[in-house]
Amino acid sequence: AADHEANVPVEGLPPEPAKLPELWLALVARFEAVGGPTADGIFRENADKGAVDDCERQLFDPSSDVDAAGTVAHDILAPLSDPHLLAGLISRWLRSRGLARIPAEHHAACVACASKGLPNGSAEAAQEVKQLMGLIEASSSQTAVMLKAVVELLQRVDPEATQMTPKNLGVVFGPTLIHREDPQAFAKHAKDDSVFVELMM
Repeated sequence: AADHEANVPVEGLPPEPAKLPELWLALVARFEAVGGPTADGIFRENADKGAVDDCERQLFDPSSDVDAAGTVAHDILAPLSDPHLLAGLISRWLRSRGLARIPAEHHAACVACASKGLPNGSAEAAQEVKQLMGLIEASSSQTAVMLKAVVELLQRVDPEATQMTPKNLGVVFGPTLIHREDPQAFAKHAKDDSVFVELMM
């Protein structure tokens, strides 16, 4: 039988489930191995820009969709021991690939949810987020899978050890997960976007 790309329906067969990219899994595995989730100021403090630039060139090309994978990615990541460097690479990869961006058609719903002032961790907030994630999954299973993976990573960040609370992480990752092309829209909704990302955690 002929091979088919993942997620492309084949007559009589269900589409293959969306999978997490190999480089994402490798980055997260190394990040956790070097203690990223408990590193002080993680995702807030910047690593050496030159080091991040150098690793980025080896791991992924922002101008294309080609990522290092398998043993190549492992060999590049294995010597890295600075959790802030790994955090910088994770952030850059997410921004470059855009795989975890909430689709623009759902931005208004994110703002509406955030503006309700629901307590983080409340049943009401969880239900609102669940409903929106269901809509995202219906339109793009790959986006939903990546969003879930990012949120799960952020949930593993120790707020006491890192001094990075869900609120802090929402501020950092709001523009990445709710990407707005219009600078005015970005400025207008920055607070709501960060609150929604906080609620997702």
